[in-house]
Amino acid sequence: MSDQSPDGQYYDDTLNYKSISCEQIPEQFLDKVVAKEHFSQFGVIKGFILRPKRYECTVYYETEEAAENALMDGGVFNNYEFRVFYTPKETPKPKIIEENIDPDVQAELEAMGSVPIVRTFPQIREKIEKIERKPFPVDIADGKKIGPLPNTATKAEIKAILRKPALTTEDK
Repeated sequence: MSDQSPDGQYYDDTLNYKSISCEQIPEQFLDKVVAKEHFSQFGVIKGFILRPKRYECTVYYETEEAAENALMDGGVFNNYEFRVFYTPKETPKPKIIEENIDPDVQAELEAMGSVPIVRTFPQIREKIEKIERKPFPVDIADGKKIGPLPNTATKAEIKAILRKPALTTEDK
């Protein structure tokens, strides 16, 4: 959004007026010292980012006046012209919104019970409530329920097994 100041100039609140970005910079600027030396003639440099693969750089100045001077006069080096412009302000990256979670995935995770439940759409919540928890399987021979196996091994026995060297592929 652009606003007009009392002195008649337009300000765009999407731009950072204390920094400039440059594209199609000369090869000499791939040496950071040369580039910093060129841009330091316009004011005190607060930060400098060089992107050599893209032939781009960003220069952060302490004052808006320094950035404006660099914008006006900094686009030429040894008779080589390159593009200079105010750096756009960084917009925060959109966060993953909980509503964007796939309903089927969320229902499956909640059914497993090991994942915390996040807020979901009402339709998803209804789906989750309809999921039936299956009982443990029943042994056909004597009709008894087969539950989780009893924990008969002690920690010491398990640690001893784990510490044994695996010499065969079967052991591994």
